[in-house]
Amino acid sequence: MRPGVGVCHHIGRRPPLLRSYPGITSWAPRLVFSGLINNGRNATMFVGRGIDPNSEYVTLPWAKEDIVGTPLASGSQHGAVMGAELARGLGLKDRGVAVLQ
Repeated sequence: MRPGVGVCHHIGRRPPLLRSYPGITSWAPRLVFSGLINNGRNATMFVGRGIDPNSEYVTLPWAKEDIVGTPLASGSQHGAVMGAELARGLGLKDRGVAVLQ
């Protein structure tokens, strides 16, 4: 495992465990999931990643800069950022609507 990078599968114990490694200064929880996404006409499979915007953007400050449109905000329960290729394939633009299944 590279210094500063780690995976922990025990969410309740994550902060103390990660902080015990020398060199780790921040961490961000993530939830990976997959399913179908559709725009009402077309559907395709996707792999998604749920994040906490506060800790994600502190841990990876450049992540906000990679977004065309509106980055996720803390407290936004229904927000999402989609990859450009997937958005083009579904014909979606900024603030477009898609359904996850």
